[in-house]
Amino acid sequence: MTGTLTLDSFAKINRSLLVRGKRPDGFHELDTLFSTIDLSDRLTFKKAGTTTLTCSDAALPVGPENLVVKAVRKLQELWGFAGGLEIHLEKRIPWGAGLGGGSSNAAVTLLASARIFSPSVSRESLHPVALELGSDVPFFLLGGSARGQGRGERLRPVASGPDEPVVLLIPPFRLSTPEVFRTLGAGPIQGTPGPTDLPDQNDLEVPAGKLKPEIHRYLRSLLDSKARQARMSGSGSCLFGIYGSPSEADEAARGLSELHPECRFAVTRTVGRTEYEARAVP
Repeated sequence: MTGTLTLDSFAKINRSLLVRGKRPDGFHELDTLFSTIDLSDRLTFKKAGTTTLTCSDAALPVGPENLVVKAVRKLQELWGFAGGLEIHLEKRIPWGAGLGGGSSNAAVTLLASARIFSPSVSRESLHPVALELGSDVPFFLLGGSARGQGRGERLRPVASGPDEPVVLLIPPFRLSTPEVFRTLGAGPIQGTPGPTDLPDQNDLEVPAGKLKPEIHRYLRSLLDSKARQARMSGSGSCLFGIYGSPSEADEAARGLSELHPECRFAVTRTVGRTEYEARAVP
């Protein structure tokens, strides 16, 4: 490849999230419904002698602990290709908010690295590497809507209808995923997941609300603003509302921003797999 490769790296929301218990390996058994949304970082890749990462957000670490750098190095270990990538991350997705920004960045980096260094490699072969990087990373190899089971890596695509308007409510605090799960205190796995649609709930909202009671107040405000669905995404702290039309979403965001001036708001929409393939997959 010559020149540069630029790709969008989308955020996600969890339309539902059930925690079925704690697994023997220390992870939690999940059953969740992912959807990508039109809030995206942008990653630019260029072949270089070594791998370096720069970022528009000076607060985000760009060393070996960053999932983008880890993704390239894991593939180097597997494939043994020479050289590396000069990568720039234009950061737009709030990090530490449950929107999967870091996982999305890692997945897009895997896809870009495969395209640049080994174009014949199948996307499916990247799945085990993605899971090593994080439980949400495999979903971002797919995009659109999908049901995720296990750690979230056993994915079944879900047909999505027209894009739906979404309002994101971003609190002025972050939540630690390990701390939220510790507060949940899940026991051993019980029962087996059914084949039907998942219930409209997120089992992590209760423990998140114990850590930050504002979570419940924000959820109530979203519902009061006529959201068809209001949930926390992942382990938080971001919450979202789904609305019937773009004008309803715009009106809700205006009212919510007056009610909660301490929060940030974004009006966006869900993104189906066709658009995801066009913008995030090289």
